[in-house]
Amino acid sequence: MRAPGSGVLGLTLSSQIESSARFHCLVAGSRGRGGGEGVEEAEDRRKRGRIRRKRKRSKRRLKEKTRRVRMKKVEGQDEKRRVTGKRRRAKRKRQRALKKKNWCGCRRRKRRRRRIGKRKTKGEMRRSEEQRKKEEKEEKEKVELERMGSKRTKRKTGGGGG
Repeated sequence: MRAPGSGVLGLTLSSQIESSARFHCLVAGSRGRGGGEGVEEAEDRRKRGRIRRKRKRSKRRLKEKTRRVRMKKVEGQDEKRRVTGKRRRAKRKRQRALKKKNWCGCRRRKRRRRRIGKRKTKGEMRRSEEQRKKEEKEEKEKVELERMGSKRTKRKTGGGGG
């Protein structure tokens, strides 16, 4: 029985060494796959793999354990939790529908849902307030001037038109 792909090399070596599993990693080097690793390296690699698997296994067991503990805690709340989940989903559905219509989703004024984008911002409100005050002031001045007489009006308007 020859090592697979070991050409002429296989004829010179005794078949007993060749058939041993360890030998394959030595032969690999002669097959042009870059220097084959020695027997020790191969064993080290196997050992490392074993350790890694062991670590993973213990981690998984720990996770399972914590999950079981947690489940035991919530078993009593399970029913409640299911209900709240339903409620949460329903709320999300409602809010999405409101968003499509562009309504605000405040819960306090359910009957009077305001349209988003129709209300003014603070800055706009302040500006409009200032504008209103200004107009009132001008109106008052105008009325006052009319009462004072035409002579005063000409002078005032002339100065204010700058």
